[in-house]
Amino acid sequence: MSSTKKESSNRPEKTAGKNRSHFSEFDDEGVQKKTAEVERSLSIFINSIGDPIFVKDDQSRLLLVNDAFCLLFEMDRDRIIGQTLEQDVSPEERENFLKNDKQVLKDGIENISEESLTVRNGEKRIISTRKSRYINERNEKFLIGIIRDITDRTKSEQALTKAKEKAEEYENRFHLLMQNMNAGVNVHAPDSRIVHSNARASEIMGLSEDQMKGKKAVDPDWKFVYPDNSPMKFDDYPVNQILRSRKPLKNFEGGIYQPGKNEVRWVSVNGFPVFNPHGELIEIVVVFIDV
Repeated sequence: MSSTKKESSNRPEKTAGKNRSHFSEFDDEGVQKKTAEVERSLSIFINSIGDPIFVKDDQSRLLLVNDAFCLLFEMDRDRIIGQTLEQDVSPEERENFLKNDKQVLKDGIENISEESLTVRNGEKRIISTRKSRYINERNEKFLIGIIRDITDRTKSEQALTKAKEKAEEYENRFHLLMQNMNAGVNVHAPDSRIVHSNARASEIMGLSEDQMKGKKAVDPDWKFVYPDNSPMKFDDYPVNQILRSRKPLKNFEGGIYQPGKNEVRWVSVNGFPVFNPHGELIEIVVVFIDV
């Protein structure tokens, strides 16, 4: 116990000595110089950030902005400082901005919101703004914010959504067309596996749509014959001809033996390969018509 008290009684004296030694190195001019250097460094740091940054007072007046903020609003800093910029945005945008400002200043809860911003040339941007509150030692409230321009990302997302909707629309129309055609249609993957077929194809092949799906040309249920009723070579199956040549097949005639039935359905076959923009085969479409 005695050693602890001794250490405690000695500590303030040593600390005080150090403090006097430290502050004696700086006079008022030195402190001001150091403060100016820090402020310059802070200014350089803030202006090097690509996202707009701002500080507002409790009346939503701008006290500090970086270069990116000026660039976003296309205004000089001198015209921005001390202003709310409410006159430079649409009434709806102004209402949203000030509403969020007041809420954050009141409850101190950080707010992140996506909103539109109409800049001076009338162009509408989409921004994500993060706002937080700071209270200094004099109990003054400030709003600190950083803006991320997400216009390009939002446009990309919207374009992707539209593309998906368009693709779904085309797919639905494709299925509707397939199911109402008076011809059998099989869509094959590059390995000859059936990925889509219609009801007419099932009728001609003598298999249900579920039975058709996933079957490859090598499957024993596939039995093709030439017009003279002789067994067709595997390489001459319509889908295999297209796979081999990578070219359309036109008016190829042959017969199809239906499983479990001792009869042949004679058909005229047309088909074509489908390639992606890189020239890679993605599917083969084969169409059967009764003759």
